[in-house]
Amino acid sequence: MVKVFGDKGKFGIAFCVAANFRDLFLENYQFFPLMGGFGQRDSGKSGFGMCLQSFFYYNLSALELNTSTLVGISRRLTRVKNTAVFFDEYRDDIDEDKHQQLKGGWNGIGREKGKGFDSNRTSVDKINSTIYYAGQYLPTKDDGALPSRSIILNFEQKERTSEEKEEYNKLMGYNKQGISSFVLDVVKHRALVKKELGKTYSEVSRELKLSLKEAEYQNRVFDNYLQLLVVMKLLEGKFAFPFTYKEYFALTKEAIIDNSDTISDSDGLAAFWRIVEFLTNPDVKSVKEGQDYVIEKKLSIEYVPKKGEKAIYTNTNGDLILFLDFGKVHQDYHKEVSKRQGEEVIGQTTIRNYLKSKKYFIGLFASKRMGNRTPSGYAFNYSMMKRMGILSLPHGADAQVDIFDTPKKHQIITNSKHNQTTAEI
Repeated sequence: MVKVFGDKGKFGIAFCVAANFRDLFLENYQFFPLMGGFGQRDSGKSGFGMCLQSFFYYNLSALELNTSTLVGISRRLTRVKNTAVFFDEYRDDIDEDKHQQLKGGWNGIGREKGKGFDSNRTSVDKINSTIYYAGQYLPTKDDGALPSRSIILNFEQKERTSEEKEEYNKLMGYNKQGISSFVLDVVKHRALVKKELGKTYSEVSRELKLSLKEAEYQNRVFDNYLQLLVVMKLLEGKFAFPFTYKEYFALTKEAIIDNSDTISDSDGLAAFWRIVEFLTNPDVKSVKEGQDYVIEKKLSIEYVPKKGEKAIYTNTNGDLILFLDFGKVHQDYHKEVSKRQGEEVIGQTTIRNYLKSKKYFIGLFASKRMGNRTPSGYAFNYSMMKRMGILSLPHGADAQVDIFDTPKKHQIITNSKHNQTTAEI
């Protein structure tokens, strides 16, 4: 696996081994990650999937999502406990029910169905297997719900040497002969994993968080990779893995950061910013600097954290601040998305809620001079957004520092409703 697929092979081995204990993770943490492989035709993603599935099944074909029925998918997922199954030909235009069923593989929640026409009783097809799904393109449906539940692997199409082809064929030959007896070697350590899972989970989680303290990452992505890392820690020394725990730990760190970036680029908020950026294009220019947004440096910014309150944001690094007329820009965004086939408009309230969780978000400003208007809107740390590759807007020469006030900590100034005194937060 490692000789043919490199680092992807290491994740594949960890995924197969950890899947043997999927029920323990669901019982204690309510989820177990999926795995997704994406790339062009003949890039190896389907061969990789057959290797994963062969760890548990002898000569079982992949299930194609486009041609299979919901019942067929459900039966494949419920048939055997603690295995990995391979679903091929994923596309974002698959039926919504199929998409929801794939999502359900993450937390084990299956399809609910009624028992007969004359009964109010229902039954649930519990999802017992984890999933490796493959396709040409990374899923973006439902705000990237599937990638955020998955270990994401990107496969590149390339010319392979005769030696590489020989090794690939050798690996496929092993799988065809049958390798499912490996499961017996893994499950004999079940008592150890069950006993030490909670303690090891906490220890590895602390160590991984400490090593990522300077990095930007998504918590769900962190949790997905953490589960495989915990199993590798528990079984360290029990198997002659083709990599050390230290090597796998470093690989996990790198993958968490990369995967978080990939998902951020594909989620609904990222799509919103890409369209805002497009609307500032000279050929379109429905969003204009000075009229719909202003970018400038300010040492302090007054914003509204809650209704009836005011607070001060201190720009200690002298970053550029983006003041955006959010209401007007969202109207332009709505018009543009409505013209595009296959894209959904995200409402103001939803985007607003997404924004509040982002580090670059400062808050609501009550008014700001933009042309001949003084609209309210939202302020963002634009320098941070540029560094993170989120947004790049046309603007004039670097703005001069505009001293609003002497830098202080975030500070509540007034609360007219309750007549609060000044208090630091």
